[in-house]
Amino acid sequence: MSRMLRHKRKKALIYLVLIVFGAIAVFTIGFQLIINGSVFVANLFGNKSDLEQINNQVLADITLDEIPSATNSSELIVSGNTYNVDILQIFLNNRQVKKLSVASKNEFNVLISSLKDGENEIYFVGEVANSNNRKKTEIYTVLSKTSKPKIEVTSPSDNSTTPQSEIKVIGSTDPGVYMRINGLPAVVSSEGNFSQSVRLNEGENKILLEAKDNAGNTEMLTLTIIYEK
Repeated sequence: MSRMLRHKRKKALIYLVLIVFGAIAVFTIGFQLIINGSVFVANLFGNKSDLEQINNQVLADITLDEIPSATNSSELIVSGNTYNVDILQIFLNNRQVKKLSVASKNEFNVLISSLKDGENEIYFVGEVANSNNRKKTEIYTVLSKTSKPKIEVTSPSDNSTTPQSEIKVIGSTDPGVYMRINGLPAVVSSEGNFSQSVRLNEGENKILLEAKDNAGNTEMLTLTIIYEK
């Protein structure tokens, strides 16, 4: 076989490979162009209500004012505003308790009652008219506690007499309670125990203990201690 013939065959093989790869590339790119073109045409001439529904899904919003983490009542007032929402549903502990029409106004103010003692879960769901679009807020946990915190003093005894000018008030309350003794903050342990030194004046002394929990419940106790040298 001559050198010229081998050269022609090699050149023909290269052309064949290039043609095959070119056909594959044209088919792949062309197929993708067809898909993109179909999507564009569908969006251009699609149902207007479908496009509006997509827009509603993007724009619907519910903004709530600050919700307290704890309350000393079985009722709670929640306010806020909506955007592109027609119906607002209020859920308490996974149960719908109220349904409001907010289509004509953006702001709302609603009373949620029947909170159970302990933790309560509250969330809101907004509906857009003529649409399956629903906007759900995050779940808020609110502690409802109506009972006052306890104050128990183990030392000193009420109406007792002491020869010391300084005594230590020792006792316990509920964990997480803010404690003051004669107006000064007292350290409360994670178990609810407290201990604080108090200076006495000669004669009768009144020691005021105040305990306040995060729900706003307050309890007070007064000790009478007589200091005699």
